[in-house]
Amino acid sequence: MINATFLDNLLWYSPLHYLTEENAPVEIIEKTIILGAWRTLKTRNNEKAIDIAIRNGRQELVSLLTPVYLHHMPLESLLKMQEYFHEVINGRINVQRKSTSLRLPDLEVLLELEDPHMWFPVPGMYGGFNYRLAYNRDKSLRLISESWSRVVGGSGQRHEITPEGSELVDEGFV
Repeated sequence: MINATFLDNLLWYSPLHYLTEENAPVEIIEKTIILGAWRTLKTRNNEKAIDIAIRNGRQELVSLLTPVYLHHMPLESLLKMQEYFHEVINGRINVQRKSTSLRLPDLEVLLELEDPHMWFPVPGMYGGFNYRLAYNRDKSLRLISESWSRVVGGSGQRHEITPEGSELVDEGFV
C-alpha cells in the first residue's frame, strides 16, 4: 500500500508525494523508499516526488528521490509503448472516451522494479491486465499484456506492445 492513492485523491498523490510536499524529515522519506515507494510514480500533474522536492526548494532530497532504473529504455520509446498499451486497455474495456476516474498504468514504474511485472485490475471487468516487460534478443524491451474477464470463458487476450505498435498474439485462453 506504500504506493497507493486514495480514490478521492484527485491529485493522485502517493505517500511519497505527500511526504515530499509536506516537508517530512529526510529520514521518513528514506524509510518510505526502503519500504518500496516508487520514485517514478507520477501525480495527475505528471510530477514525480523529485519534481515536488525541486519545486519546494528541498535540494537535500534530490539524490534520494532520483529514480534508480534497473531496466533501460529511452523514455520517449516507453511513452509511445504506454500510449499503445492504454489503447489496448481502452479497447478491451470498451471505453469510447478518456476516463477521468480510471488511472491507467504508468509504465515508467516498471523500469525501477527488479521483476518488471504488474497487475492492473479493472472495476466491473472481473479481471484485468497482467503486464510485464520482456527483453528481445537484441536487448530491447517489449511489453507483454495478458487480459481477461474471469466470468467470460475464453476472454483471454495476449498483446505484445512495442514503441511501434501493439499486436494481438493469442486469444481464447482463460
